[in-house]
Amino acid sequence: MIKLMIVDDEPVIRKGIVTVVDWKALDIQVVAEAANGRDGLSRALLEKPDIVITDIKMPIMDGITFSSELRKKLPKVRIVFLTGYSDFEYSRHAIRIGAEDYLLKPVNTGELIELMERLKQEIVRENTHRQSRSRENVILKESQPLMRKRLLKQLFEGQVGLEEFCGKAVPLNLPTEGPEFVIIIAGIDYYYQMKANGEKETGLLKYALSNIGEELLGKVGTARACEDQESQILFLLNTKASIKEIVRSCREIQFNMRKFYGLSVSLGIGQKVSELQGLAGSYKQAVEAIESKIKEGSSQIIIHQEDQEQRMESPLFLTADEEKSIQEALALLNRSRCYDLIEEAFEKYVRDQHVKRQQVERLCMYLILIAVRELERLSLSAGEILGADLHYEREMNRYETAEEMELWIKGIYDKCIDGINDCRGNKYKSIVANGIEYMKEHYRDNILVADVAQAVYVTPNYFSKIFKEETGQSFTDWMNHYRIEKAKKRMEQEPETKIYTIAEESGFKDYKYFAFIFKKITGYTPTSYRDLNV
Repeated sequence: MIKLMIVDDEPVIRKGIVTVVDWKALDIQVVAEAANGRDGLSRALLEKPDIVITDIKMPIMDGITFSSELRKKLPKVRIVFLTGYSDFEYSRHAIRIGAEDYLLKPVNTGELIELMERLKQEIVRENTHRQSRSRENVILKESQPLMRKRLLKQLFEGQVGLEEFCGKAVPLNLPTEGPEFVIIIAGIDYYYQMKANGEKETGLLKYALSNIGEELLGKVGTARACEDQESQILFLLNTKASIKEIVRSCREIQFNMRKFYGLSVSLGIGQKVSELQGLAGSYKQAVEAIESKIKEGSSQIIIHQEDQEQRMESPLFLTADEEKSIQEALALLNRSRCYDLIEEAFEKYVRDQHVKRQQVERLCMYLILIAVRELERLSLSAGEILGADLHYEREMNRYETAEEMELWIKGIYDKCIDGINDCRGNKYKSIVANGIEYMKEHYRDNILVADVAQAVYVTPNYFSKIFKEETGQSFTDWMNHYRIEKAKKRMEQEPETKIYTIAEESGFKDYKYFAFIFKKITGYTPTSYRDLNV
């Protein structure tokens, strides 16, 4: 709604203007009245009207002085003068110094309404244009980092030439002339953890990092922020400063982000280059530098070292023996041994190597895969034990360092061991249950307790002991009972099949021993049992 103010020393004039027009129908609100220019000025600064109708001749401060002072404070306000015929030339002069129009006393209602409608339309039109320009500026400002990223990526990948790059860089305020350039990547530590927990407005935090980074790096050169990865901002710095001075500015960025937003920030600095063509190399170096915080930890400023690229990167895959050792430790529920083996893997494949985050993540996934396979081998549900909604790759994003990832992997193995232990509340312990599954699959063969023990990664003596404790039977007794049950079903279902064939295919290689065990368990000879069930 348009705001209107009336300033006149005659109360009857003020009241007449207020009451003679249906201001609400015009979408105009009378927000204030005043009897002289001095009072009018103070009320106007408080109410900030869009239109002011003021008399020219008033005590204390006249309309001309009032209008002049008001223009200084509220330059966009529309001023309409009230005047008589005797002051006509005076009012024309007033219009030349800033009034929009004038009205003759006594005020004609039709002219007043017509003038107010015209001024209102002008104000609405200007406000709409101003808001549109403001939105355009905001959109342009918000999209500039992304547009800069795209242009830089095209330069890095050789998709644009130097001349084309410079032409497109100027509207985006990207520096194109030396003395030297350097790429700096600033990453918000624990960004994905904050995002998952919904703790902070991550978009606003990145915007703050862009602004603070441009301001503080701007002390040593010309800095422009660009989008990089979701949690990172890329800065293109044009500078003649030393690396030491750049690092000092980076420390200021860390300090201010911590002070004002409670955030930990890490920064990777590439090498300085004298030509724009070298920016691709500086960017690659900055990426490698910030990725090395996987070993260094959070809140780091890491400068790319020339020898980093020369170091060999070992493949992060465990040997067959290492994998088997982890499987056995998990199968035996040896928590301490699992911890030792995980620590050895991280020591060998991470701490003793020059690695990127992607390689550490690959090692973690490999260790998780070993645990999941072992759960499946034990006929246990990985989803039930580890959580059906667990997304490993997304979860890894929550951790900044290899040490944190190592603790996370140990936690997964903890859950596996606890889950296996919980499942032991069933009829058989997991080792026995898996042993029985093996026995059922191989009952036709001449299997020994040593064969079963090897299949479940325990010693024969240990398996025999826990098997007797859990089932109440020895290995041999259980196998005999199971084989006889299988033989009975065959005899019932296949009366024409020879008994000695059934005996042999049930795992008894000696028919006399089969007949002896059959009668011992059933109370019948094999032939009598078949005759009874034919």
